[in-house]
Amino acid sequence: MELPEGWEWIKLSDVAEKVGSGATPRGGSESYKAEGIPLIRSMNVHFNGLKLDGLAYLDDKQANELKNVEVKENDVLLNITGASIGRVTQAPDTMEGARVNQHVCIIRTHFTLDTNFLSRYLASPIVQGWIMAEEYGATRQALTKQMILNFDIPLPPLNEQKRIVAKIEELRERSQKARSHLSAIPNLCDKWVAT
Repeated sequence: MELPEGWEWIKLSDVAEKVGSGATPRGGSESYKAEGIPLIRSMNVHFNGLKLDGLAYLDDKQANELKNVEVKENDVLLNITGASIGRVTQAPDTMEGARVNQHVCIIRTHFTLDTNFLSRYLASPIVQGWIMAEEYGATRQALTKQMILNFDIPLPPLNEQKRIVAKIEELRERSQKARSHLSAIPNLCDKWVAT
């Protein structure tokens, strides 16, 4: 595919500072704590944000064993196994210092690739189709670190990345408003019929 002037194709490996997934602490879910350091699992990663329902917690010792997968604000979090393979979001500032398990990959990039842009690109139908393609998703249901590093990424200039993200966000807000208005129609019809 030909890119606009000033854009280039890169491999994610060209701009990645970190690509890696974690582990489940010894003892599995029985070892989770009621509070402590959050452990982000695939069930928490959704396209429209991080869902905190069912968030697991670790004590300091468990978290220290996973210090190599410490989450930083704006890290891209990508589900790499199972039925939710491909779901992607960004880590909010409230998850700074959290850890991820083996089903979630942290992608941290050099400043030349805006993580908002990367997150939305990975959520795009083209990339989701590739992830779910038979040779990657349907049979193995796993993305390896090497597959992720080999992702082809279109790289526009940084200001263009930010403009694209802003436009996507504007369209998302419009779409939500339209859905809200459409959901009100049955109630309006009921009121009209009742009068």
